[in-house]
Amino acid sequence: MRLYKDEVRLAAIHKSFETNGLLVLFVCQALPILPEVSCCLAGTTRMPFPKFAFGFAVGTVPFAVIAAYAGSISTLSDPTPAIIASIGIAATLWVLWSLLKRRGEAG
Repeated sequence: MRLYKDEVRLAAIHKSFETNGLLVLFVCQALPILPEVSCCLAGTTRMPFPKFAFGFAVGTVPFAVIAAYAGSISTLSDPTPAIIASIGIAATLWVLWSLLKRRGEAG
């Protein structure tokens, strides 16, 4: 309450995270700061650690693998795979977050 004064909006954010926390963690990489905020919300809503770890891993590991692979096949003379992967990952996560927000299930 010290950081966010609007009690009604704060209650809505907590309710949304309690019912859709895993989905939020899946797409938490979509925007800067969102991963950190979603982790804090997981703790605030007392999400069980195994559930949190699963949700965070599903939201992070596949994209980390894609980015690592794209980086490994890129070179200084041809960085195209890394650039395409970076743009593709960001666009995919942005679309997923937008769909979740449109459904009214994200803060």
